[in-house]
Amino acid sequence: MNLIPYSALYIDMTYGQLATIMPEFVKPSDRQALKRELERKFLRLPHEKLLITLSVRTCWDLFFQVNNFPLGSEIILTAVNIPDMVRVIRYHGLIPIPVAIDLGHMKPSREALEKAISPRTKAIMISFIFGAEFDAEYVYDIAEKHKLPVVEDLAEAYRDTKRNGNPRAKISFFSFGSIKLNTCYGGGLNVIRDEELYNKMNAIHETYPIQPNYIFLKKIAKNMIPLIGLNSTFANRWGRFFLTTFGIEYKERFVAMLRGFPQNEDFLCKFRKQSSTALLAMLLLKMSTFEAESFKRKTAELIDAQSVLLKNGIQVPGHLNEDRVFW
Repeated sequence: MNLIPYSALYIDMTYGQLATIMPEFVKPSDRQALKRELERKFLRLPHEKLLITLSVRTCWDLFFQVNNFPLGSEIILTAVNIPDMVRVIRYHGLIPIPVAIDLGHMKPSREALEKAISPRTKAIMISFIFGAEFDAEYVYDIAEKHKLPVVEDLAEAYRDTKRNGNPRAKISFFSFGSIKLNTCYGGGLNVIRDEELYNKMNAIHETYPIQPNYIFLKKIAKNMIPLIGLNSTFANRWGRFFLTTFGIEYKERFVAMLRGFPQNEDFLCKFRKQSSTALLAMLLLKMSTFEAESFKRKTAELIDAQSVLLKNGIQVPGHLNEDRVFW
C-alpha cells in the first residue's frame, strides 16, 4: 500500500497582512478591546468563553493545573498526536492512554474507546489530524455515560470562525502556528463551555507574564525565509536546487525556523506566558479577513485530487470523511 500523509508546502500568510500588523510594534492597540473583538467573532453560544493563549499547549496545561487530577490518573487520547500534548500529560504525573485509529477516518472505534476506559480515567481528548474531522457524536455519548469531559483538538481542522467546535466538548482547541491554516505565527483560541472551569483557568493565565511585542517581531522575521522559500515557485525550485547542489540539508533548517518555540527553554515555562499584544492583533486580523468561500472551493479541488490518488492505489489519511479539510 502506498501512503501519502502530504506535507505543508505553503505558509498561509501574505505580505499585505504582515504590513498591516506593523503599526502594532510602534503603537500597540488596547489588549482588552482586541480580546472583546475576538470573542465577538469566535463565540457562538451564550455559555461559551474564549481563552486566548500563546499556544494550545498553554490551555492544555491550564486544564490540568485547575483539575489537579490524582497522580497516576489516565487521560485517553487518539493514538496519533502531537508529542508536546503527550508531554504535558506526563508532566502532570498522569498517564496517556492512546486508542488506535483507522486510516480511512482517523478515528477510534467505539469498542476500542470503551475498552480503554477504566476507573482511573479522568478525561478524553480527540484530535482531528490532517483536517480529518470525523463524526464524533459516539465519543460524546460514551463520555457522558462515564461522566468524563471531552476535549477536542481542532488545531489541524480549522474552517472559519462560524465553526468553533462541537457544543458538547468541554474545550475546543484551535491553533494558529506557522504551518497551520490561517496562520498567525502563533496563538491559540480555546472555546471553553464551562464557566467555572474558564474562571479558574483564566485566573491562573492572568498571572503569566505578557510576552513582549519584540519577541513576536523576531518570529515574523524568522519566518520570512520559509515564507519566501515555500510560497514562491521560483524561490522554492531554485533554492532547493542550490542547497542540494552544495549538500546543504535544508529541510532541518526550515523546520527549525518554523518551530513554534525554542528547544533550549524549560518545557512548560515557554508556554506559560500571555500572548503579546501584536499577536492578539494578528489573530483578530486573520479571523476578520479569512475568505471562507475561497477556502471551500480550494478544499473541493483538493478532494478531487485526493480521489485521483485513491484511484491509483494511494491511501490518504482521513479520505473516508466526506466533510474534511486539508491543513
